[in-house]
Amino acid sequence: MAYQSWEKGRANQGDIQLQRYDGSWNSQKSVWVTSDRAYQDIPSVLYSDGFYYVAYVSSEKGNLDIFVK
Repeated sequence: MAYQSWEKGRANQGDIQLQRYDGSWNSQKSVWVTSDRAYQDIPSVLYSDGFYYVAYVSSEKGNLDIFVK
C-alpha cells in the first residue's frame, strides 16, 4: 500500500510511504519513498519484474510532474 502522510511527513508537505502487510494485515515493512520539501500527492503502487514501484506527482521541480521510484 502506498499513501501520503501529513501526520508523519508534515515537515516535508506530505511525504509518501510504501507499507507492506502479510495476509492477516500485520505490518511487515515500510519505506519512505519521498523526503523532499515539496508537495507530494496521489501515490499508486506498481509491480514489474519482481519489484514494487510508487508513481506519484510532485512539485519538486515547480510543476506537478510524475515521478516513479
